[in-house]
Amino acid sequence: MDVNPRPSQVPTLDRGHGTPLPASGTPAVAERDVLYRDNLEHRQHPRKLRRDDIDTSTPVSVLGLEQITISRLYRAGHVRLRQLLDTSVEDLWRSIGRHGITDILRQLELQGLALQPLNDYERWRLGLIDRSGIQVDITLDSQVADLWPKLGLALTELLQKRGLHRVADLAPRDESELLVLYRLGKSNLRKIHDVLEDLSHRANGQHLARLRYAMQLIAARLVTPPGALRHQAPRRTYDSPRQHPPGRPQGCCPQGDGDRRKPDRLLERQLAGNGESGGAVIGQ
Repeated sequence: MDVNPRPSQVPTLDRGHGTPLPASGTPAVAERDVLYRDNLEHRQHPRKLRRDDIDTSTPVSVLGLEQITISRLYRAGHVRLRQLLDTSVEDLWRSIGRHGITDILRQLELQGLALQPLNDYERWRLGLIDRSGIQVDITLDSQVADLWPKLGLALTELLQKRGLHRVADLAPRDESELLVLYRLGKSNLRKIHDVLEDLSHRANGQHLARLRYAMQLIAARLVTPPGALRHQAPRRTYDSPRQHPPGRPQGCCPQGDGDRRKPDRLLERQLAGNGESGGAVIGQ
């Protein structure tokens, strides 16, 4: 028995249009070759499908997709058109990628068909919409995850890891809560300030008062020069003596309490070599 017959020798099921697919039980290689040949035929000679032409046995090759797209669909097991239309965009993204989905959407549009409804996130990932053009209706009780069009995916995920899950958590009420946001960086803090400012235009009453106070705290931190809010000890020159603990004479303190300056050993050796005492004046 020939385990790898030629496509012309493979028994097929007549579908009434296009190149028929192999019957069940035939080698997978033969089925793949028939699918590729049918896809090439529809790509070179595209035609409008009728509703009667689409059933559970209609192959995806009737769309006339690019070769790389049809290959990825075959490897992922999506060989029927009805199966493709019932698959979520997220599953297709993992199996065929952005370019393949774009190719499918283009060919489906020519046939008057469409995949499952796309949300804003899926359209943005496919490059069909800009992130700035996505309208987000937010309140203080909204989830931080819903702010990804304004804050970006990286920042929203980071905020949730820090335990900030609601928009109200982004409105600091004191310096300690502000410090949590400030540690995310000034650029991220500025994004949060813009979100609160946009929300304040639709707030009123206590919510508006809280948002304004939070924006004042954030604005004050944004205009503060770097390092100005850190604790800084008074600057000390090299020659200024260190403060010794009370009750201890000079020179009796352990290392770290007294003067840490090392003696000039080189000068001592020079004085010893010249036979001069420590109190002699150099040059006499």
